[in-house]
Amino acid sequence: MNSTGQNESVVNAFINMGNIYAGTKQGTVATEYLNKASSRATDPLLKAEILYRMGKESYYLKDFHSATRSLQYAIKLNPSHNKARFILQQLQEEENRK
Repeated sequence: MNSTGQNESVVNAFINMGNIYAGTKQGTVATEYLNKASSRATDPLLKAEILYRMGKESYYLKDFHSATRSLQYAIKLNPSHNKARFILQQLQEEENRK
C-alpha cells in the first residue's frame, strides 16, 4: 500500500469518527476528529466538506467565530458548496439580530 492510500484511509477514519461523535451530540469531540481529518486531507473538495462539517458542529456549539472561519474556508475551497453557504448565511443573520 502506498502512503497516499494510507493517508486517505486515515482521513476517512477521522471523518467517520467525527460523524459518529456528531451523531451522538458530542460536537466538541467531533470537531477534534474533523480537525485531524482536515489537517491531513489533500483533496480540496474533500477538505471543503470536512470544513463544512466542522463549521456546522461549531455552529451547533454556539462557537460562531470558529463556525464562520471554517465555513468561509470551505466556500473558498469549493465556491459551489451550497450547504456551507446556507449555514454561513444563517450564522450571519443570527449575528445581525444581535
